[in-house]
Amino acid sequence: MSIPDWCVLNVEVIPPYTLKLWFQDGSIKLYDFTPNFKYKVFARLKNPGFFKHAHVSGDSVAWNDDIDIAPEELYENGIPVN
Repeated sequence: MSIPDWCVLNVEVIPPYTLKLWFQDGSIKLYDFTPNFKYKVFARLKNPGFFKHAHVSGDSVAWNDDIDIAPEELYENGIPVN
């Protein structure tokens, strides 16, 4: 079974709220997280000190056991880096 292209392999936080992501298919994308702050589940991430703790968890990005984001969202809405 092949691994989906949208699996996150690595993440780097670019302050204050941008994620630089490396995906299974070799692509690198930037993802602006700020539009997600309209969702209550992401309210804690408005704190830059907490946001900077983003890390790869499974095939996506998480901050703790309660907060993560779908890898498909990151892949589909990230801006490719050349």
